[in-house]
Amino acid sequence: MRKNFGIRYINSRCATLLQRYYKIIVPGIVFILLICLPGCANQASPSGGERDRTPPEILDLYPQSGTTNFHDDHFELSFSKFIDKRSLKDAIFISPSIGGDLELNWSWNAKAVKVKFPKPLKKNITYVVTIGTDLVDINEKNRMASSYTFSFSTGSVIDKGEVAGRVYTEKPSGVMIFAYKKDDTATMNPSKVKPDYISQVGDSGAFRLKGLGPGTYRIFAIEDQYRDLLFQADQDRYGSPYKEITLSVKDTLFKNLNYFLSKVDTVSPRILSTTMTDKHHILIGMSEELDSATVNPNSFFVYDSTSGEKSIPKYCFHGNSKSTDVVISLTKELKYENNNYLFAAGIKDIAGNTTKLDFSKLTPNPKEDTTKACISKMSPMPNSSVDNLYPVFRFSFNDAFDSTLARQGITFTDTSGKLVDYSLSFPDNASIKINVKQELQTKQEFKIKFDYNKFISLSGGKLDSVFIYRFKTINGLDFTGASGTMLNVDLKRNPIVVLEGAEKNKELVYVQKLNSDYKFNFERVEAGKYNLWCYYDEDNNGKYSYGQLFPFLPGEKFVYFKDIIELRPRWSVTDIFFDFGD
Repeated sequence: MRKNFGIRYINSRCATLLQRYYKIIVPGIVFILLICLPGCANQASPSGGERDRTPPEILDLYPQSGTTNFHDDHFELSFSKFIDKRSLKDAIFISPSIGGDLELNWSWNAKAVKVKFPKPLKKNITYVVTIGTDLVDINEKNRMASSYTFSFSTGSVIDKGEVAGRVYTEKPSGVMIFAYKKDDTATMNPSKVKPDYISQVGDSGAFRLKGLGPGTYRIFAIEDQYRDLLFQADQDRYGSPYKEITLSVKDTLFKNLNYFLSKVDTVSPRILSTTMTDKHHILIGMSEELDSATVNPNSFFVYDSTSGEKSIPKYCFHGNSKSTDVVISLTKELKYENNNYLFAAGIKDIAGNTTKLDFSKLTPNPKEDTTKACISKMSPMPNSSVDNLYPVFRFSFNDAFDSTLARQGITFTDTSGKLVDYSLSFPDNASIKINVKQELQTKQEFKIKFDYNKFISLSGGKLDSVFIYRFKTINGLDFTGASGTMLNVDLKRNPIVVLEGAEKNKELVYVQKLNSDYKFNFERVEAGKYNLWCYYDEDNNGKYSYGQLFPFLPGEKFVYFKDIIELRPRWSVTDIFFDFGD
């Protein structure tokens, strides 16, 4: 009995102590876990404070770039931040392609990963691994600032060929570089064949394509939206090189392979929508922006299939909404009960594609036309400072008007009432272009008066008021300029020099041909920051030509000056030495 009692006492005492320890220790453990686990399981941004904008970086890798005789079945990466796992999978590109899906084995904190190949690598091959700028961190989805590339060889020799360049576009990050090695059997059509070598552009637009062996390459810049390593003409923009690149054992580096991006457009413009806003006006939504020279009343007509009547618009203009919209004005009222169709023919888009004939069903609208013509857009804006040498002014109206009568409603004078000599033109039936034919006095105010009583719409509506547009001329001394010499350039290839506004004055562009003495000189330039670049206008069309992917047509070579040029009032920048590097 005693013995049994002692055992029961000990068991009871142990149970009591365990309960006490449980009440003290377990809550403590839970408290510690509540503090620690969020930092491990969910690397969220701390509340408050400045937002994390630091891009993730690769701190270490295996194998080291340049490794030869590599025979392992994986590579490893470690990062400066917690990485979004899905983004890495989409950001890994291996050249040449190894086929199959990579296996990613992450560390517990998502800052290191082992990437296993789906099958053994080929012998005596240089492989290039690119971690693209699609890689983002977990917290703020910050992208890699630039792509990261390393190479290794399964043989004793590693290919060291490298091509470097830049893609010039507003948001270059993520643009792909597709390289195709040229041989007798190669089909280098980016729409159907995936590239042999791949890289990706960073935030600055710069790229480096490494690990290339001796040979000739055709290299494209592709805005690969689907990330399927194929060019989709309906959605991807492209850049075509100015030539094919040849690398050798001795000549392993090619620099300044630059690209502008363009869109393939082989589709004729189509009518997407037709809306009668009242009994006279038809708003036409087109599939793309049209060549203004082909937009006129003869480009459209309305056909009443019930009566067999055909109505030609009196007016045609762009309107105030989308750049793809066109407005036409009919003098004859359509019959609501009949079947009416709008036809378009002979219109061109900006790329030159022509619509032979397109049509859309039209529902008449008996609503009265109460529109009264008035100015809706102006360039330059009112009260602007304008060059005194032969300035040009453009005015767009909300509705078409009788141009013959409108001429009588415009008066152009200085503040003393002295008339200014100008010429008048009408780009369409609702816009006016005024070209000043004389040199205006500097630092003077001028005004252009529009008497709206003379701007009568189709329905006879008009505003009984006057609009006065005012501007002042710039002091000639306030202008600036830039001049210099182009080095290493071929005059026979028709070099064109461009001074293009940067940052706040992007709309300002000055263009000139390079002089026979290799000099350029931009005068009467508005102050501000500018990019300076030059291209070979080899087809002599007066504008940069982008080339095409397939059949291959090279783009025109261009080079940017290394620095942004800041031009201050009354202080021209001279003696610029611009190396074209030809």
